[in-house]
Amino acid sequence: MTMHRLHVSHFPGTPKSVAAARAWLTWSLASPFGPVVPDDVQANTVLLTSELATNALRHTTSGDSGTFSVGLALWPHALRVYVTDEGIGDTSPTLKSPGLMAESGRGLLLVDALANAWGRMPGEPVVWFRLEWPPRQAPPLPRRDRGRLYFLPPHPARTPPDTDPSPA
Repeated sequence: MTMHRLHVSHFPGTPKSVAAARAWLTWSLASPFGPVVPDDVQANTVLLTSELATNALRHTTSGDSGTFSVGLALWPHALRVYVTDEGIGDTSPTLKSPGLMAESGRGLLLVDALANAWGRMPGEPVVWFRLEWPPRQAPPLPRRDRGRLYFLPPHPARTPPDTDPSPA
C-alpha cells in the first residue's frame, strides 16, 4: 500500500499549541487532494492527537519551553499520526488504571480503545497511532428486469420506400 501524502507541523511547547495542533490536523484531513477520511475517523484522529500532544507537554521537556511536532501519513483507507516530543531517555508510555476521581491518566486508555494500533518508536521520542476504515462502497445500480428482451415493430415512417408495409 503506497502512502498518499505525509504532512508534518511543529508547535511550541505551550498548552495553547495543543489546540493549534488540533486545528492543523482538522485542516489537513479535510484537504480535497487526499483520500476521503470518514467524519468519525477524523473526529477520533483529532481526539487521539490531542491526548498524545498533551502527554508530550506533561511528561517530557517539550512542556518546558520546548517543542513538539505532529506528523500525518495518509493511505487510501488508513492513516497514521506521529507525535514527536523532546523526551529524555528510553521511557515508554504505559497504560494505567486511574482512580474514579482522578483528573488525568485516561489519554492512553482512549488511544488504546479507539486506535487500530499504537506504540512508541524504539529509541525515539515518537508515539504513534493508526486508524483504518473500510473502503467506500459504490451505491448499487438500480434494479432492472434481467433476461427480458423487448422487440418493437418497425415504425411505419421508417420503412424503406421500395417495400410495402401492408401484408400481401
